[in-house]
Amino acid sequence: MPNTRDSLVEGLADLVQRPDEGIDLPTAALVVARVGYPSLDIAHYRAKMHDIVEEALAHVGETPISEPGELAQVVFERLGFRANRDEYYDPRNSYLNDVLDRRLGIPISLSVVYLEIAEACGRPTEGVGFPGHFLVRDLDSGQVLDPYNGGSEV
Repeated sequence: MPNTRDSLVEGLADLVQRPDEGIDLPTAALVVARVGYPSLDIAHYRAKMHDIVEEALAHVGETPISEPGELAQVVFERLGFRANRDEYYDPRNSYLNDVLDRRLGIPISLSVVYLEIAEACGRPTEGVGFPGHFLVRDLDSGQVLDPYNGGSEV
């Protein structure tokens, strides 16, 4: 019987071998979170992510988001996701389950949340890795946003 680490590696390997468009980013992040939480209930946190997306959509209403700044306002002001500036290296900032519970994270974990909400709101976006930082790009406008700084334009 495989141990927890082997199961984690196999689950992650299965996810990342898919074409980019076939990877469910929040699920992949939750699989990674099993490093810290081996018995993590991924379905529970997928449902929590869904609820947060629904909360965002309720704030957006019927009017499509026309500017990336509008989406950033929903995610970072109305929903309250923010950077953990006091405890940047706290491992909970890296585990998506904790980020969803606390609404507190680091650049890459906040980007995962932003990307999921953007997709649901019809704003095509992609993650952009920079040395020592992670940002998101709005594909319609080309604007690059920094989730760690409240979605401010870079």
